[in-house]
Amino acid sequence: MKRKYSILVNKFGGSCLDHYNALTKIANAIASKQSEWIRQCIVVSAFKGATEHLISSTENIIGNNKFKTQIIREKDRLLSTGELISASLLTIALLGKGIKAKSFSARQLGIKTQGPHGNSNITSVDNIMLLNDFIGNNGVPVVTGFQGINEANDVTTLGRNSSDYSAVVIAHHINADSCNLYKDVEGLYTGDPRLTSNVNKINELPVNHPLLWTLGEKGILCKKALAYLNENYIKTNILGINNDTGTTLLPKDPQLSA
Repeated sequence: MKRKYSILVNKFGGSCLDHYNALTKIANAIASKQSEWIRQCIVVSAFKGATEHLISSTENIIGNNKFKTQIIREKDRLLSTGELISASLLTIALLGKGIKAKSFSARQLGIKTQGPHGNSNITSVDNIMLLNDFIGNNGVPVVTGFQGINEANDVTTLGRNSSDYSAVVIAHHINADSCNLYKDVEGLYTGDPRLTSNVNKINELPVNHPLLWTLGEKGILCKKALAYLNENYIKTNILGINNDTGTTLLPKDPQLSA
């Protein structure tokens, strides 16, 4: 049966979560969109600078590398806490505004991964009905990006800036109408507008356009998210946190090779 509402997956990166006051701003934006006809699923990164702080904390205490494998495991567990904090805080902010909200971890959702700690890949989302049921009851789930659970039942992280990857995977699995990746710039440019003014705004591009892969190599886009969209396309917009204008990623252009 066709559902009577649209579902938006909205991902907020660390550049949007740059201070605690940003939580109120984001919560207000979410509350203004939620309705009988529009439902939302939120994916969050850690607060700006939180992951870097946790990484530096480990580097300051690592001595003997005799237990290197165990250290890598513990480092992933540590880094995953940044998203848990931001998910819970944003959920509290939404609840404070009268919005039915609940945070969900990768473990709760059964986001399974394969590959090395620090750079794993998502293979399945086994408990996706938890999100579908909550959304269907007019709730706003807030999901931790950047992480999953491997075959040993350990937390793994997906690589830097990979909450975009988490968002498009979740959007695909809940059959969302679109996935919106909110950044601190209004869409994509031919370069990084935070570093130079000699760039042009990109309104739309197919997901297999070479320029997108170039931006991925520069760390402006998540390469894993791009690769996933090439195989499992869902309408994806890269938007500025201050408005809903930006860049739309279109389906693959068969005349281009990714």
